[in-house]
Amino acid sequence: MRIALLGATGRSGQELVPALLDRGYRLNVLVRDPAKLVAVPNGTNVITGSSDAPDVLDRLLTDVDVVISALGPDKKDPTLQSRTAEVLIPAMERHGITRFIGISGEGVDLPGDNKNLVAKVVTFGIQHIAGAMVQDKFREYELFTASNLDWTLVRPPRLKQGRATGRITHGAHDATGSSTITRADLAEFIAELTEHPDYLQQAPFVAGI
Repeated sequence: MRIALLGATGRSGQELVPALLDRGYRLNVLVRDPAKLVAVPNGTNVITGSSDAPDVLDRLLTDVDVVISALGPDKKDPTLQSRTAEVLIPAMERHGITRFIGISGEGVDLPGDNKNLVAKVVTFGIQHIAGAMVQDKFREYELFTASNLDWTLVRPPRLKQGRATGRITHGAHDATGSSTITRADLAEFIAELTEHPDYLQQAPFVAGI
C-alpha cells in the first residue's frame, strides 16, 4: 500500500513517517523544504510544494491508496486547513482515492459530543487562544462531511513530545482522557486507522490516560 502524507516534516509528521514505514507502507510525502526530512528510505517519493496547489496534489496522489494529513495549525496562515481540503477533496476524487485521515483538534465542538471536565477546559482554552484556527478546523470538517470520501478527522488534545506509551483512550463522541497525548501515540493511532476501517466519516477523540 502506498500512502500520501501531507506535513511530513512537522512534529506530528516526523512521528508518522516511521510509524507508517514500520508497517511496511510506501510513502509519497509532501514537504515545503526537503532539507527538513531526517531520512528518506528507498521507495519514498518526495514532492515539494504547497498543500493547496492542485498540480502539486496531483503529483502527490499518483498511485496512492490512502491520504493522511499531518498539517498543523499555522498562526501565520489560519485558513490553510480548509483551503487544502477544498483542493484535496476533488483531487482525491479525480484519482479514485476514498480513504482520508487527518488531524483536527479537541477544541472543535460537534453535535453529540460528551466531554469530561478536562476536555471542556482544554476546549475553552484552545477556542480563546486560537479561535481562528479552530473555526478553520470546523470548516475543514464541513467540507469533508459534504464529500463522499471515507474520511476520519482525529481530535486530540494538546500534543507533546515523548515516546509511544500505548496508554490512550478514544471514542467517536466521548472525550474521557487526559489533557495531552504524545505525538508518537497519536501517530500509532493514525497508523492503525490505515489498517482498520474504524471511525469512517467520524471525528473521534483520542487522548492519553
